[in-house]
This record gives sequence, C-alpha cells and structure tokens, in this order.
Amino acid sequence: SIPEGGMANEDFALAARSNVGRVSGTVIGANGRGVYRIQVRSEGPSSRTTYTYPDGTYILSNLSAGTYRIYLQNETGPTIENLNVQVTNGETTGGVDFALDQSYGAVSGTVFEKGAVNPVRKGSVRGDVFETGGYIDEADIGSQGNYIIGRVPIDATGGVRARATADGYASVYWMDSPILETANAVTLDASGDAGGIDFGLDFEASLFGRITDFFGTPIKNSNANATLLEASGGISFSDSVNANGWYEIPQLPAGDYRLRFSASYFTTQYYNGVPDLASAELITLPIGGSEQFDAVLNPNTAIGGIVTDASGNPVTNAFVDLYRVGDLNPSRLYVNGNGQYSFQGIAPGDYRLRAYSPDYAPRWWLGQTSATSATILTLESNEIRGGIDFVFSSRSSNVYDLIADGTIDAFDLIELLGLGTDSASTFFDFSQYWMSTTSKSFRVENE
Repeated sequence: SIPEGGMANEDFALAARSNVGRVSGTVIGANGRGVYRIQVRSEGPSSRTTYTYPDGTYILSNLSAGTYRIYLQNETGPTIENLNVQVTNGETTGGVDFALDQSYGAVSGTVFEKGAVNPVRKGSVRGDVFETGGYIDEADIGSQGNYIIGRVPIDATGGVRARATADGYASVYWMDSPILETANAVTLDASGDAGGIDFGLDFEASLFGRITDFFGTPIKNSNANATLLEASGGISFSDSVNANGWYEIPQLPAGDYRLRFSASYFTTQYYNGVPDLASAELITLPIGGSEQFDAVLNPNTAIGGIVTDASGNPVTNAFVDLYRVGDLNPSRLYVNGNGQYSFQGIAPGDYRLRAYSPDYAPRWWLGQTSATSATILTLESNEIRGGIDFVFSSRSSNVYDLIADGTIDAFDLIELLGLGTDSASTFFDFSQYWMSTTSKSFRVENE
C-alpha cells in the first residue's frame, strides 16, 4: 500500500522467454570499475544492441539460439570482443565480460525549476570534453529530475562541459551559464565521478520574426539570420531564416538584449533600423514570454525597373525572370500594382533579364527577343541598378505566331531551357514555361 503523499518501491524479476536466450556480463575500465553507458552489440543469428547499467553490467535480450560474437564497437582494450558465445533458448549465458584500456567515470545530478522544488522532466543533459568539445554522452532527465552522464573519460582535458535542455525552459550550462563561452568545467573526483552537478532552469523566453526587403519579399538566402546579443554584447544566440523569411530563437534566458539582423548583400542593422551596436536599443524578453520582432533590410545590391506597354501604362499581370549567366534556373519576381519589380540582395555578376505577360510577346532587356541576343547586365559589388525597364508591344504571345514570324528564336529558347538542338527534331510542350492562351506542343525541325 502507498500512504497519502508517500512513495513505495517494488522490484520485479523477469524470467527469460523460453523461445529466446540472453547474454550478460560486465564492462570494466582500466581503473577496475564498471563503466556506465558502454554500447554492447551481438553478431550472429540475431543482431542486438544495448548499453551498460551504472554498475557496468549489461544484458543482451531476445537472442535466437546459436553462436555469437559479442563485442564493443566503439572501444579499445585487451578484451573488446568475445567469440563463440553460445546462446540457448530460455537461458542466460553469463560471464561475457570486457576489459578496457581507458578509465571512465560519470557525472550525475538533478534538474529542478529554478527557485522551486519541482523536478524538470522531458529533457536531457549533455556532456562534452571541456577543452576539445568532443562529445561524451547525453542523458535523459528522469521522472524525479535525476540524470547520469556515463562514459566520461577520467582524463578528459579540462574536465566536462555539461548543458541541460528541456521543453519550455531556457537551456543553461552548469552554474547558470547560458552560452558555451562562459561555461564552467565539471571536474571529476579521485574515483572518476562528479556528483551533485545540479541545474536550476528558468521558464524559457523566446522571440521570432520575419526578415524582408522593402518590397515585403522574404529574404531567404542561406546567410540571412537574426542574432540576439546580451546587453553588453558578449553573449549571443542566433537563427537562420527559413524559406519564408521567418526565424525563431527559443529556450532563452529572460532579460535585456540587443537584436541584430544580417544577410548577404544587405546592410546589417539592429532592431528598429539602427545601424550599429552602440546606438542599438534594448529589447526585454520576459520569463515565459514570446515576442515578435520583424526587420526590413536595405540591399547593398539590386536590379529593378518597371514593365509597361507601348503607351507607357504599367503592365500589372507580368513577371520578370533573372538569369545569372551560365545558370538556366532563374529567380522570378511578379511585378507590383505599379508594374514595378526589384531583385534585392543578389550576388554581383553577369545577368540576363526577361519579362513575361499573358497578353504580350516576351521581351529580354533592351527589347531583345532571344537568349543569344539578350543584353548582359553586369552588376558590381554594392551597386543598385534601377531603370532596367521593359516595354511590351501589343503582339499576342501565342508561341506559333511568335516563332513563325521570327519574334522569337525557337532554338535559342530550347537551348536556354537545356533541351539541346542537336537531334533531327525536338518535341517540346512550351505551355509549362510559356504564359500563352493556347496550350499546344510544338515541333522544331533542325534543318
């Protein structure tokens, strides 16, 4: 029975299943101690993997009868494999032991909510070699907030760096350091252990937002990110944007920060458009709060213009493709309600541009009608190129008419699309690339 507000412990001994067998043993380190969290594997009729318990013992279960090799895949030492281990159904083959040439210890402790006695659950504590950063182990936090990191090398250079992480809480290194640079080392005692390495976690603060250009287009290049700096500028957290320009930085300690936004070929700025750290204003993240901070970045490089008809009226149902010379995959922008477009934050280099509309013949920049005759635009570093305009005629963009009267060069188009023109004839459905009122297939004879 369990008294009100109390606990009771009950042990169970499980018998081996009659249709399979087991193998058990102990893994001993060079210091004569059992080693926790060593991976043990079987090779034979059944492939199984398990890990040693805190006292160094292990049990490999659910093994079909037969002859096995039991081994340690990731270790070195005088005994890291046992050959010809016989397994019998319904029985446990014991004494399959291992000896290592490395001494190991463990790091253990408890994770609580800061300032409370409530244990933190559904999290983990990770250990790394302090000076080299080499991974040691990651332990789940138990129902009472307890954890044990095993397989800790006693000679770990500089000790161990331990970090606690849990859903809904701010991640911290031991002794309340929020980042790697200020983490404190856990040192092992003479026996190779470090106990009482406890953590107090605060509920997390978080922030999120979107980074766009001044047209509202999300900036999604691989180097676009938001970086959160501690008030003095020394501690930082960051996240890169996703395909829609959004970022999120979770599991933060509450407090005052400065927020920086940056992206390749855009001008770096701090929150509210401030250009430098010295004048950046502080933002406050409350415990348990989630705040949104967006940014609009100004480009260091850009190509832009307007698309009009022959009378100078904006064409609003059009888009512009930007081809980097040598690349058949364009960047595409639809014009706004004034017929304007702007490619922002693009890499310097050579480009071709082409405009499309369902009501007009497509046009390359400066009125050219084919890829081979298209004018190349060279964009320099830190250059903003405006006035890259397109003027459509009133001609319909039906692909048959355009090729028939020479408005476009069919072979140029096919070559641009990477289809090749060296065969006797080429069949291609232009409808997937062409904004046309008529969807048909077209045959080009190579004469």
